[in-house]
Amino acid sequence: MPRIRSYAGPLTAQQAADGIQVALLNARTLLLDARVLLQSERWPRAAALAILAIEEAGKVPIIRAILVARSESELRDEWRAYRSHTKKNVMGQFFAYVKEENHLENFRPLFDPTSDFGATTEAFKQLAMYSDYVGDGRWASPDVSIDSDLAEMVIDLADKLIPSGEGAMQSPEELALWVEHLGPVVSVPRSGGLSRWTSGVEIHVT
Repeated sequence: MPRIRSYAGPLTAQQAADGIQVALLNARTLLLDARVLLQSERWPRAAALAILAIEEAGKVPIIRAILVARSESELRDEWRAYRSHTKKNVMGQFFAYVKEENHLENFRPLFDPTSDFGATTEAFKQLAMYSDYVGDGRWASPDVSIDSDLAEMVIDLADKLIPSGEGAMQSPEELALWVEHLGPVVSVPRSGGLSRWTSGVEIHVT
């Protein structure tokens, strides 16, 4: 298979807007595929595709962070995050932090760079795809580990995290304003911090 060389440089506002649209389109397609599998009672694979959809949507705030990276080192860190499963899937634990009185601060633990939320979501995805010998001394199979309730829960979460249409902070003009006004003052965390993940995040909770 041909090898594709990964890019790790700066982006223009137009390139970032294009990347956001590609990521969101792919996220929506993965979610549609997950629903097809759910209807066919292929619950483990449905759950795995839903998590992949969440990861694709998780690229959007990282692309915005790439736009305001101020050095080659920050660019490398943000592109590394862009290609890291555990940096893009932290929102897979979102429901655990939904409370009756919701404030942005309630979700801060999700974005703690020392947390293992990304690893937890990744482990769930692996469990939905592969057999394994687990810590309690048994062989785990996706068909046994992931049932319909779990699959429906993850798909419902993905549905709420992935915007169905045009949203804020997606056009080249909006992203250019983001760079112009926030670039000089925003702090770009290198380990999945709160400001990266709340820059234009849309969550649709009904």
